[in-house]
Amino acid sequence: MLQNWQNLTRSQLQMLFCRIKPTSSRYLCDFSFKHSFTNDEVRKILNTVNSSSLEELSRFSIAKSRVEKIIGWRSENGKFRELDCLLELDDFGGKILQKFCQSILKEDKKDQISKQKITRMVVPKLSEEARENIESCCSVQIGVDSVSWCRMTLQDEKSPTLVTHWHQRKFNTKNCHVLDLVEMILEVNEMIPDCDAFVLESPVNRPPSLSTSKTQITVNIEQSQILAMITLILSQRENSGVFFLRSYLAARLFGTLVGSERVSSGSTVTHLLENTLPQSTSEDPRGRIICPEDVLTRYRSVDGSDREFMARSLMLSLGFLKLCLIQCPASLAAVNKPK
Repeated sequence: MLQNWQNLTRSQLQMLFCRIKPTSSRYLCDFSFKHSFTNDEVRKILNTVNSSSLEELSRFSIAKSRVEKIIGWRSENGKFRELDCLLELDDFGGKILQKFCQSILKEDKKDQISKQKITRMVVPKLSEEARENIESCCSVQIGVDSVSWCRMTLQDEKSPTLVTHWHQRKFNTKNCHVLDLVEMILEVNEMIPDCDAFVLESPVNRPPSLSTSKTQITVNIEQSQILAMITLILSQRENSGVFFLRSYLAARLFGTLVGSERVSSGSTVTHLLENTLPQSTSEDPRGRIICPEDVLTRYRSVDGSDREFMARSLMLSLGFLKLCLIQCPASLAAVNKPK
């Protein structure tokens, strides 16, 4: 059967040695890749090599020209059954293959770590199924005497995200009875639009110090009451979820956190609206926003602390979108880097 094997072409030899399991070891592939990978790791590597696109394989430690050879071999011969078969490709050596395989396993571990970090960013845990079904989100930001919200809708994968609503409702809580507060919150609820996911910021659990004034303690209590009421009311909406983004996470992402203190968000939001904030060229286009003029006018019509809390509501919504929905690599790296 194999007496004329010397006359076979390289392609025919590849077919023979890599796709057919012979009964005699002397017919195995002449190239042997010595490695210390476990069986599970080999399966992961082969699964990645056999199922990934050219763009996906190019993320690993391998030249694009070699990736093209992998894709070409797959299209002619089908799946790679052994790691040794990769050495049959031109310009592939043991060191190159070792580096390539290690980068695949390293990326796999990075993905697992990133997913673990993402789950710690939001409460309750956002499942993969839920993430894929969310097409719109609306942040709700509690101010000293106001509630601000910003709703965004994902468009197609090549288009920026659309800001559909951006509002604020002021109210006077001074000497306000709890029933009056409930009445105001119900009114706010009527104004907040429906969406797939409502996003609030997790409250900072910081006990008051001896220097905390009575006024500040009263404000903190009122804000906690408002937060609890809004959370309860929004959770009753059909086909919507309520999520809490970790405290200060959006501020850290967009650079408005200095130490443990927030700084003004005005200039940052201006850059976000004008799409001039630095962003990786490989970043998902949905990480950028477009805001209709009539929506933008409402933001420009307020100033002072009112504008600040409206700005925070936009950053909260966009932060949830970039970190939890789109999972932009550059954004995840920005919030996960050492402080």
